[in-house]
Amino acid sequence: PYKPVDQIAPVSVYGKSKADGEKALIRHHPENAIILRTSWLYSAKGKNFLTTMLRLMAERDELSIVNDQFGSPTSAHLLAKIIWRFALDCQGTGIYHWSDRGVITWYDFAMEIYSQARQLGILNNEVNIKAIETKDYPTPAARPCYSALDSSATETLLGVKTSPWQEELYKVLKIIK
Repeated sequence: PYKPVDQIAPVSVYGKSKADGEKALIRHHPENAIILRTSWLYSAKGKNFLTTMLRLMAERDELSIVNDQFGSPTSAHLLAKIIWRFALDCQGTGIYHWSDRGVITWYDFAMEIYSQARQLGILNNEVNIKAIETKDYPTPAARPCYSALDSSATETLLGVKTSPWQEELYKVLKIIK
């Protein structure tokens, strides 16, 4: 997983705009800038991968999900707690990462969403989930093949530990239920 000190290489206009924003913040406020990068953010509300998957899984009997892009999901619920910790307790500056623990593909994420949602009774229907390659699912914006983040510097600074992504997903699905 990428550390905050690793060289960045945005692959889309969105990624480049985020990088430009980081550079501008550090340039204009180096003495008190804290940048917290995250990835694959999801929650019980709004439009995100989790809510989209639950909707599609309820509507369809087959889905095709990309299985060659790797990253780390991040529960918005836990991310909010980490942001509060930074706001209230942190004297540090610089760039930090936060995501749930584990490196997976979108396919892995979809399969676990399906499994846990069935276990919790959120979904009752059978869905065949097929793994596909990025080239078979074209999108307007390029997406990185690998975007997993190393949160160890944040863990050390704040004295907290990341949770396995499966545990965080379960907590969010319980909220939905």
